[in-house]
Amino acid sequence: MEDLSLTLNTTLNLTDTETKIHSLSELPEEPEEDAGEEPSAFLAIKLLANRHFNEDAFKKCIHQMWPSINVLVKEPNFFTIEFSCFGGYRRVLISQPWHFDYKLIVMTPLKIGSTIIVDMLSSTPFWIQVFEIPFLHRSWALA
Repeated sequence: MEDLSLTLNTTLNLTDTETKIHSLSELPEEPEEDAGEEPSAFLAIKLLANRHFNEDAFKKCIHQMWPSINVLVKEPNFFTIEFSCFGGYRRVLISQPWHFDYKLIVMTPLKIGSTIIVDMLSSTPFWIQVFEIPFLHRSWALA
């Protein structure tokens, strides 16, 4: 009990960075140029289709699903998507897989200076739930 009373009576010492007071009323009038810059929000997408499809209908559908985007056609079945905000970009990646006209849309994030070719887009994440597996048969090997 004495140890507890000794620790409570000690003084609190703050470092210089902890004693600095931040006031929201002292914000600069003009924001710094790179202070609010969001990360790049580009996706490379490929539509897995063997037959011809209507690119205009695909673009229209993509614009309805993902508002505020810019679609660029690179090759047949290969597109680059630019998002106006990082939140929409993140939502699209988290909500995978996507499809158009019963065809899977495979996507990968694009970084500045990276090179993506159509053959690199070959997989997409899936979430699968399996019911009624006996308790003793659940294992990583089965998964």
